[in-house]
Amino acid sequence: REISTVDTAIIVMGFNAVKEMGLSLSVFDTFKNIGSIDSFDVNKYWEHSVACGVAARHMAKEFKLPEPGEVFVAGLLHDIGKIMVPDEILHKPGKLTEEEFTIMKSHVILGQKHLCETEGISPLTVKIAAEHHERMDGTGYPCGLKGHEISTHGRMAAIVDVYDAITADRCYHKGMTPTMAIKRLLEWSDHHLDRSLVNQFIRCIGIYPVGSLV
Repeated sequence: REISTVDTAIIVMGFNAVKEMGLSLSVFDTFKNIGSIDSFDVNKYWEHSVACGVAARHMAKEFKLPEPGEVFVAGLLHDIGKIMVPDEILHKPGKLTEEEFTIMKSHVILGQKHLCETEGISPLTVKIAAEHHERMDGTGYPCGLKGHEISTHGRMAAIVDVYDAITADRCYHKGMTPTMAIKRLLEWSDHHLDRSLVNQFIRCIGIYPVGSLV
């Protein structure tokens, strides 16, 4: 398909972010590829991924973890495998069938493979893409990792991914308010999400997150 002006602006934003942080510009090839996939909603992808990248980078800086710039890029690319999921599944307004959900879950393995084959992508970016759907109680996918078998970055990515997913308007649900989303994160702590990191995330975004009415 033709890349729209908005698509181009979003891709350039990704390029500038990579360039400003001094990371490998070969990563830009991945950004350009996203914009060239037929029927893939570039805007929706980037709305979610930029939000995840910014939040993950902020958490990494707060925790004084190394390479917050790489964490940002990992947030941008964590869902890259969705470019290979059929649009009718990706944007289905109703509940997915078991078969469709299996295909949807494949985006993690597909994304991991794509990133591994892309020059200039860091191991950290690959790890975050591979682990952002793993859960503390082992019920996540693709590997069913449990507790601290999931890396700190993977556990962080799970939190920012869930938070943005439940606060955003999607074809299959209306986004929650930030206050309600925080309540859900706390309810899902321990069995799905790392409670200590959820508490840190809440402190990072502040008592009144973006979108709150005060």
